[in-house]
Order: sequence, then C-alpha cells, then structure tokens
Amino acid sequence: MAFEFSEPFVDAHQHFWLLDAHPYPWLQGETVPNFRYGDYSALKRNYLPADLARDTRGFAPARTVHIEAEWERTDPVAETRWLTGLAATEGRPSAIVAHAALDRGDVAEVLARLDEASVPAGRIYSVADIAADPHYLARGMLQTIAMGDGDALQVPGIVPKLSRTPGAQRRNAPRLGQDTDAVLAEIGLTPAQIAELKRRGVVAGSEA
Repeated sequence: MAFEFSEPFVDAHQHFWLLDAHPYPWLQGETVPNFRYGDYSALKRNYLPADLARDTRGFAPARTVHIEAEWERTDPVAETRWLTGLAATEGRPSAIVAHAALDRGDVAEVLARLDEASVPAGRIYSVADIAADPHYLARGMLQTIAMGDGDALQVPGIVPKLSRTPGAQRRNAPRLGQDTDAVLAEIGLTPAQIAELKRRGVVAGSEA
C-alpha cells in the first residue's frame, strides 16, 4: 500500500554525501564492526538530492534538515560549505545542523568560518566564561546573595525572565537540621518528642 500525505511535512533528519570527492572516513574505509546502525554497507555510496527525490517520489517532504554526517573532523566547516552550495543549486537541504567541536583551541577561527557560511553557532562556555560574560550579567543570569555568615556568593539567576511575575530568591539553602523542628511540629510531634528524637540521634536539630 502506497503512502499518502495530504499535508506538507518536514524531514527533520536526512543526509547527503558525495563519497567520490569528500572525506567521510566511516563510509569510505573498512566497515566498522558492531556499528550503532548495524550493517551499513548499503549506505556506502553517493547520496544526493536526486537520490532523495527518487526515494521520496509521491511523498516528498516540503523541507529537509540535513544533520551532519561525520565529515572528516579536521575540517569542521567544510561539510557546511559544501551543503550550502548544494542547497543553492539543488534546493536541498532547506536547513543544516553542522558539526563543530566548540571546545577546541581554535574555536574562534571555527566560529568565524561558520559565520562566513551563514551558520549560527556559539562556543561552549565554562563556568568561568559565564561569570565573565557581560551579557549574562546584564540579563540578570547571575546574582549575588548574602550567606548566613555574611559572605557573598554568586549563584544562577531566575529563569525564565517574566516582566509581570518576575521570580525572586526567597531564602538560602537551609543548614543541616535548620527546619527539622518546624517540619516535625507540622506533622504533630510535641517539643518533648522532638527533643527525644534529637537526644537519640534520630534527627539533627538547628544546633547541628
């Protein structure tokens, strides 16, 4: 029975590759045993927009999203440049999810090349990077709170940012046993019973 689609749809995960000209080690070398896709030998051939059109005849997607296909990692932007040209001449893919190791030492160069290819990307931040970023600070994504001992501590801000009902920090994290008395009293224990539990070491009190 043939598939029939009455509404346009998006193929959100597809691949193209031209193995005659471009480096895809996993597709061009020996077949990797116990590969996550099983026996993938049938994939080891060129696959271009004309092939996709043939395979989807009668139920072709209105748009497609190309997911990076493990092009040789030493040149993280080359696949994107090729796909951008392919889209300009063939109309496919409609969008590209690229690969770039944004924790590499040459991340600034990689980001610049992605920008030239019109691919939005951002570097992977460490905690120190976040703390030093003026945009994070301006957005209130970091806030400073006063600890019980008087020290100041920088913590993540409230997310999401809502204009009518902004969030706020109500209290610091409690010390061990700080709320024990209140919790046990709320469930019906008397002060004498709570004191006995503390004496026996069953619970810790605020003095802990």
